[in-house]
Amino acid sequence: MSMAPMPGPAGGRGHRQGSVRRSPQLTVVAPRRQRAARVPFALVVLLVIGGGLIGLLLLNTVLAQDAFVLHDLQRRSVILGDRQQQLQETVVREEAPSVLAGRAAALGMVPGGSPLFLRLPDGKILGKPRASRGLAVAMPAPAPTPAPTPTVTPSANPSAKPSSNPSAKPGATSKPTPTPSGTRR
Repeated sequence: MSMAPMPGPAGGRGHRQGSVRRSPQLTVVAPRRQRAARVPFALVVLLVIGGGLIGLLLLNTVLAQDAFVLHDLQRRSVILGDRQQQLQETVVREEAPSVLAGRAAALGMVPGGSPLFLRLPDGKILGKPRASRGLAVAMPAPAPTPAPTPTVTPSANPSAKPSSNPSAKPGATSKPTPTPSGTRR
């Protein structure tokens, strides 16, 4: 590394005798003011504030609508709860033993006797059979279904044979009697 000779008063290279080297003068310069444009800044601020207010208004509107829906649902819940309670009270009232006994008697049922039990392995009947207490009300028999009547077509022969049944009215047809097997004779 070589070092460059230092200029000095003893006559170094690159300097003339008698010339004095002056350093530049530094002066304080007033700072330049850069003004930001006020109109765009004001518009941005107004847009942010306006957007926030509109957002709050929309949020408040949605919350108010939800409050109305919530109130309606709570009202319906109370009504349905009351209805459920009424139905439960009706079920309890209808399940009362006296009501069930009255309805069973209206259907012709009588209280049963003591129960019997059947032991499956050996087929033995446990318990003592007794007749039911109370009168058995006969249920009305179902109405018999009428047998289909044969249709009588007028014959071309005007001389009809008289019926062998003297009680039969003229022009009446006799019904066939059903047999126990349910077929006609």
